[in-house]
Amino acid sequence: MIARRQQRRDYGRHAKPALALAALTIACAAASVPPAAAAVTAGQPPGALFRPGYDLCHAASLAAIRRAGGQHYKPGAFVHGQCTWERSDLTAGIVLSTHPTRVGKALMRMFKAQSGKQHIVARTIEVPRATRALLVTLPAGASTQRSKYLFAAYRRGVIQVNMTAPNSLSAKRLKAVLSVVARAR
Repeated sequence: MIARRQQRRDYGRHAKPALALAALTIACAAASVPPAAAAVTAGQPPGALFRPGYDLCHAASLAAIRRAGGQHYKPGAFVHGQCTWERSDLTAGIVLSTHPTRVGKALMRMFKAQSGKQHIVARTIEVPRATRALLVTLPAGASTQRSKYLFAAYRRGVIQVNMTAPNSLSAKRLKAVLSVVARAR
């Protein structure tokens, strides 16, 4: 019994330096992780955009959305996980939504497969910092109205920007809205 107590005391005496050494090793390793993690996410959209329940209307200011979209939109309304900015006459609008990577890439594949059918045109485009991007053009309600969807895949998820406007709608506007929303902080 006495030997056992002595053994426990010896273990306890040697355990403290070992625990201190382990704690020091973990602390040093943790101190070196943030720069590496920062390098992985550098230039990527803020992680908050991809969190469930995040109000996407806060992703950019109304003034920035108006400048990028080229229209005088009303303040955004966050409903069902997406933010919608519309003109007061309802002839133009922007819808912003995000998806988990797997879901977003599945949507992109689906639209790519539908390209050429029912007046849907899907083409791959370049978007800075995105691993993949797809621009989809769809007919809207009126024959002169166009609707375009821009999907941009990032490490954390996929950002989808939908725009509807009378007459033509340039991809440049969608990219501008995307860049305002996905700006690196």
